[in-house]
Amino acid sequence: MVVDTVLVKIGFAKNRLDEICDLVAQKKIATDANLRQQLVQEFFFHLLGAIEYLAQLVNEKRNLQIKQEYVSAHEVRDQLKKANRTDPLVTIFDAMSFNTRKEPFPKNPFSNQGLMYRLINYRNEIVHRNTNPFHFSLSKGPAHAEFWLDPRNHSIGKSSVCVDTDLSNMFGIVSKYINQALLII
Repeated sequence: MVVDTVLVKIGFAKNRLDEICDLVAQKKIATDANLRQQLVQEFFFHLLGAIEYLAQLVNEKRNLQIKQEYVSAHEVRDQLKKANRTDPLVTIFDAMSFNTRKEPFPKNPFSNQGLMYRLINYRNEIVHRNTNPFHFSLSKGPAHAEFWLDPRNHSIGKSSVCVDTDLSNMFGIVSKYINQALLII
């Protein structure tokens, strides 16, 4: 694994984000359900894939000796903690590691922690279960779509921002964490 592989994966996510933003700008986010679902699946797949590639890179560079098929953000975090609790990568990987089955929904879904939790949850629900995360407010017009905060539980409500803003915020936080990690390793 090399740095460029991680950056290319982030680039793939950015391409999908740009296409989703174009759909919103052209007021077409509501018109093609299959395209919308494909783009959002690919966005989450590539964005979390970049984190997984980063975990592989850190495993190799730091000689953590985690078997390749078991490498994940939380496993890298745990092994880094064992080696050196003060390693700055521990904090970064901790920020990117959530078990959405066991950890409660965050109090602030728009904080860094909330965005990462939702990102992981959306990827799990959308990529693995083909869940539709979108909520459309017909009164706001065809360009406006929000995500359900948790597609597993609509009673939590919907996002207060349009999908393009939500996805841009998720992309921004992951990019920030990855760039910080790449400077350290």
